Amino acid sequence: MHTWVKRGFQTALVTGGLLMLGTGIASASENVNPDTPANPIDAGVSVPFDVDQNNVGTPVGEVDTPSLHQQVDTDDVTGTVSGAVPLDAVSPVTSVAGPAAGMVTPSVQNDTGLPTGDVLRGNKVVARVIVPVKITGNALALGGNASAVGSGQQSTSAPDPVHTDGRDSSLAGNVVGVNWALPIEATGNAIGALGNAHTTGESGQATYTGGNVVTSGRNGAGSGNVVVGQWATPLQLANNAVAGGGTANSDTTAETDAISDGSLRTNGADGTIAGTDGGVPIALPVQLDGNAVGGAGNAHSTSGTVANSQAGNSGASNIDWAGRAAYLVTNGDPSTLSGSAAQPSVTGPVSVDDNAASGIGNTTATSSNTSNDTAGGNASTLGTGSVGSGSVANAPVALPTQAAGNGAAGIGNASSTHSDDVNSNSGGSTYTLGDNSVLSSTTANVPPASAVDVCGDSAGAAGGAVGDCTNDVTSSSGGYTGTSGAGSTGSGTIVQTPVSVPVEGYGVPAAVGGSAASTADEDKQVTSGGTPNGTDDNGTLAANVVSATAAVPAQVFGDSAAVVGNTSTSTTNDSAAVAGGAPHSSGKHATGSGNIVAVPASVPAQVFGATDTVVGNGSTQTASSTVSQSGGDAATDGTGSALSGNVVTEPVDTANQVFGEAGSVVGLTGSETTNVISSSAGGNAKTAGDYGSGSGNVVTAPAEPIIQGQGDSVAGLANSQADSTNVAMLTNGGTADTSGRHSAVSGDVLDVPVVSDPSVYGDAVAALGKGKSVDQSTLTALNGGDSSTVGDGPLSAYNFLFPAEADADVWDTPVGVLGTAITHVDDMSVVQNGDDNGEQFGVPVSGDTLPVNAASVPSGGELAPAVQPQMWSALTSSTLANPTAPATGNLPGASVLRGVEPDNGITGVLPIGSQFLPRI
Repeated sequence: MHTWVKRGFQTALVTGGLLMLGTGIASASENVNPDTPANPIDAGVSVPFDVDQNNVGTPVGEVDTPSLHQQVDTDDVTGTVSGAVPLDAVSPVTSVAGPAAGMVTPSVQNDTGLPTGDVLRGNKVVARVIVPVKITGNALALGGNASAVGSGQQSTSAPDPVHTDGRDSSLAGNVVGVNWALPIEATGNAIGALGNAHTTGESGQATYTGGNVVTSGRNGAGSGNVVVGQWATPLQLANNAVAGGGTANSDTTAETDAISDGSLRTNGADGTIAGTDGGVPIALPVQLDGNAVGGAGNAHSTSGTVANSQAGNSGASNIDWAGRAAYLVTNGDPSTLSGSAAQPSVTGPVSVDDNAASGIGNTTATSSNTSNDTAGGNASTLGTGSVGSGSVANAPVALPTQAAGNGAAGIGNASSTHSDDVNSNSGGSTYTLGDNSVLSSTTANVPPASAVDVCGDSAGAAGGAVGDCTNDVTSSSGGYTGTSGAGSTGSGTIVQTPVSVPVEGYGVPAAVGGSAASTADEDKQVTSGGTPNGTDDNGTLAANVVSATAAVPAQVFGDSAAVVGNTSTSTTNDSAAVAGGAPHSSGKHATGSGNIVAVPASVPAQVFGATDTVVGNGSTQTASSTVSQSGGDAATDGTGSALSGNVVTEPVDTANQVFGEAGSVVGLTGSETTNVISSSAGGNAKTAGDYGSGSGNVVTAPAEPIIQGQGDSVAGLANSQADSTNVAMLTNGGTADTSGRHSAVSGDVLDVPVVSDPSVYGDAVAALGKGKSVDQSTLTALNGGDSSTVGDGPLSAYNFLFPAEADADVWDTPVGVLGTAITHVDDMSVVQNGDDNGEQFGVPVSGDTLPVNAASVPSGGELAPAVQPQMWSALTSSTLANPTAPATGNLPGASVLRGVEPDNGITGVLPIGSQFLPRI
C-alpha cells in the first residue's frame, strides 16, 4: 500500500472518530431523557464525488471537463431520537467464558438488561454503504488531441460499530446489517478516436467503513442473534489505452483500497434460539486495468495498479474461550438451539489486466498488478451441556480470477508484458466444544479454493502477437476444524469437503496466418481446508468424521499450435494444490462414535509442453514442478466400545498428464520438456478395537491409475522431435494398523489395493519425414502398504488382502512409413501395490540405477509432505530385483491372515462359507 494511502486511511479514521465523538456530544446535549434508547435503524448511503483533471480533444482544441468535489448523502432513515444513548456510554465485552460474558452495559437499564423504555428491545438494523467515486486524469480525443495528468487521493471513512444487548429477554438485542465499502475509480484512461490521447499521473483512493458488532442473548429467547454482511468491493477502471482512428498512450499508476471492518461477537449461553453469530464477508476487487486496444490505430499502456480489500477481521480484542483471536465468537454453553456460527465468505480479485489487442495497428501493454484480499477469519463457539447448540457452518471461497498479460494481433502487432502478485485468503479455522451435550457442536466445512488464470497467452492472425506473464498467486480457504463430543449424544461430528482446484491456461501461443510467441513463469499455491479433529470418548453416535478431499490441478501451459504460421513458447510451472489434512478422532468406551470415513483424491490433470503445426514451425521449452496433496493419515480409537473407532478410507491418486509431444504435417516442431510431480492421497490408517464389539475395523481400497503420455513425436512431410524427462512420485494410502484383543468382530482389516499403468511414451511415427523421440522416465508409485492386526475373539483380528494390478504400456515404439522414426527410452519405473516388495514395470533395472535420495531429483521437484526422502532408499533395496508375491489363502487372489495375540499365541479357525482358513 502506498504511503499516501496509509496516511489517507489514518486521516480518515481520525476524522471519522472526531465526527462520531461530535455526534455523541450533540445527542447527549439535545436529548435530556437518558432512559430513551438509540434509534434501532441506522442506514444511509454516502457518495463522495471527486471528478477532476479530465480532458476532451475536439477539432477546435482541448477542453477541460468541469470539476466536481461534492458528497451526496441520504438522510438517516429515522434521524436522531430524543434521549439516545451515546456510544461512549456502552462498555465492550471482555470474555465469553465468565459470568458476565457477552454483556454490554447501557447507562440505564432494568433487570432485563435493556435500556429503560426500549420498546424495540435493543434490536438493530444497520446499513451503511459508502460509494466514493473518483474520476481523474482521463483523456478522450474526439477529432482532436487530448492530454490529461491525473493526481491526488480520495480517502473516505464512515465507522459504524454496533453495541447492543438482549440478555435476560426475549426477541431482543438482535442485529441485522450490511456495511459496504464500494470505491469506484476511473483514472488514467486514454481513448483516441480520430485523434491522439495521452495520460500520465498517479491516483488513488481509500475507503473504510464498519466496526465491531457486540451483543448478547444470554439467558434470552430469540435474542442476541447477529447476521451482518461486510463487503469490500473496489471497482477499478484504470490506465487503459484504446485507439480507434488515432493514437492512445497511458503512462499511469493507480491504487484502490477498501475495508469493511469489524469482528462479530455475541452470547447464547443459557438461552433458547439465542446468540447465533453469522457473518458474510466479501472481499472482491473488480479490475479492468492497463489494457491496450487498437481498432484502427496504435495504443500503448504502461501502468502499475493495486487493488486491496478486507472484509471483517479477527481482531485481537475478540478473544474466544481458549484465548484465540477470532472473527466470530459466540457461546451456547449450556443452551437450546443457540450459540451456533456461520461464515460464508468470498475473496477475489476478478481482473482483466494488461492485455494487448490489435485489429489494425500496433499495441503494447507493460504493467504490474498487486492485490491482497482477506475475508473473515476464525470462528469459535461452545455447545457444552446443550441441545442443538454450538455448531459451525463454514463455507469460505477463495477464487482469484484473472486474464492478464495476453497478446492478440489481427493485422498488426500486439505485445504484452505483465507481472502479477495476488494473495487471496477466505475464512479460517473453526473451533467448538460439545461435551455432555445432545446434537451439538457439529461442524460442516465446505472451503473450496481455486485460482483461475489465463496469462501470457498469444494469438496471431495476419500479424505478430507476444504474451509475457510472471504470475505469483496464493489462494487459501478455511483451515483447521476442531470439535469434541465427549460424553455426548449425536454431537461433535465433522463433515468436510475441501477442494483445491487451480484452473488455468498460460504460456500458450496459437497462430493462424501469423506468428505468436509466449513466455510464462508461474508460482502458485492453492490450499483448501486443513486437519479435521474430533474427540468423543464415552459418547453415543458422536465425533464421527467424514472427510472428502480433492486436489485437482487442472492446467494447460507451454503448449503451442499453428495453422500456416509460426509459434514458440518458454514456460515454467511451480504449483501446489493441497486439500484437507489428516483426519483424527476418538471413540473409546463409546457407542457408534469416533468413526472416520475418508475419501481423499489427488487427481492432477495437465497438458503441457506440446507443439503441433499443420503448416508451419513450432517450438516449446517447458519445465514443470507440481505438488498435489489430498488428506493424510487417519487415526482414531475404538477401545472398549461398540461400533466405534472404525476407519473406512478410499484414497485415489493418479497423474493424468500429457506432455512433451511434438507433431507436424508440414513443418518443423520441437519440444523439450521436464516434468517433476509429487502426488499423494490419504495416508496410514490406525485404530484399535480391543475389548470392543464391531470396533476398530479398517476398510481400505486405495486405487492408483497412472495415466501418462509423454515424449511422443508424429511427422508427416516434416521433422518433429520430442525430448522429455519425467520424475513422478505417487503415494496413495499407506499402512493399516489395528488390534482386536478380547473382542468381537473387531480389529479386522480389509485391504483392496488396485493399481494400473496404461501409459504411452517415447513413441515416434514418421511418414515422408523424420520423427524422433527421446524419453527418460523415473516413476515411483506406492499404493497402499502393509496391514497388521493382533487379537482374539469371534471374527476379530483378521487381515484380508485382495491386491489387483494391471499394466498396458505402449512405449519405445518407432513406426516409419516412407520416413524415419527414431526412439530412445530410458525407463526406470517401480510400482508397489499393497504389502508386496515392488513390481517393476517396463525394462528391468537394478537397485543401483535408481536415485538413492531426494537430492537426485531434478531441481524444482519439491516433495509433498506425504512423500518422504527415505522412500527412495527403501525402493532401491535389493528386494526390488526379486519381488515376493503376497501370501494367499483359500480365497482366489486374496491373502487372509489371522492376527496372533503375542502374549498367548491363541490359534483357531475363521469360518467363511463352507471353508475354513487356517490361523497362523
